[in-house]
Amino acid sequence: MGGGSSKPKAKAAPPAISDVDRAILDLKNARDRLQRYRTKLEADDAKLLTQAKKAKDTGKRERALGLLRLRKYKTQQAKTCEDQLFNVLQMVDTIDSKQNETQMLSALAAGKDTLKK
Repeated sequence: MGGGSSKPKAKAAPPAISDVDRAILDLKNARDRLQRYRTKLEADDAKLLTQAKKAKDTGKRERALGLLRLRKYKTQQAKTCEDQLFNVLQMVDTIDSKQNETQMLSALAAGKDTLKK
């Protein structure tokens, strides 16, 4: 009833996102994408193997060999994905440890200044 005369509330400004936070978010998004891709490759690997077995059983030897070649390629892609995932996880850990070091050094400096006073 009296809603037309009320003043709009001031909205709090969103917190500033630092470059480090953005980098960590990007790396974690990359990690998630790589994990999804790896699970997709593993599912494709199992599917290709069953298709190759069926093709061999029905006498389609060339098709079975082609499917096995494709399976080998997908397995290599999965290995590459694993390596990339490991690198991304290492980068996230490195950034986290550097942030902890920075916080620790700033705390030590503050403690040193306090002791000097």
